Amino acid sequence: MMGDRDEHDPVRRDHQATTPGHCQYLIIGGGIIGCSIAYHLARMGERDIVLVEKAGLTQGATWHAAGLVGQLRSSRNTTRMLQKSVGLYDAIEAETRKRTSEEWLALLLADGIPCGPINNVAHLLDDPHVAARNMLVDIDDPGAAALKVAGN
Repeated sequence: MMGDRDEHDPVRRDHQATTPGHCQYLIIGGGIIGCSIAYHLARMGERDIVLVEKAGLTQGATWHAAGLVGQLRSSRNTTRMLQKSVGLYDAIEAETRKRTSEEWLALLLADGIPCGPINNVAHLLDDPHVAARNMLVDIDDPGAAALKVAGN
């Protein structure tokens, strides 16, 4: 979370959020609709876009949160919107496969966008952020080799 910064944290130390003095487009809410609006504006070439979210993107608890997409709803317009969302996810997946994670991170960071990789287990075990925060610790197990368990 943005408020959970620590000067000893190698990942978050350099990613301070800034609030712009003005913008052309202000989107409030980082759920499926807010993210979709920001995405489509950017695809149309707009660049002065600010999306405000109180927590993390798509972590909302509302029925239209990005993680809870079903395609059938009681309203025809809502059903259409959700069906288009599924198509959008396919398009985003196809677009993001054109570059490596490292390339995407470099592009986003160069534009001042706070971001980080989504790690698999192997990357997580070697991540400097995890080590710096003691998120995994080794414990001795008399019947087996040392085990890694959740720390702080």
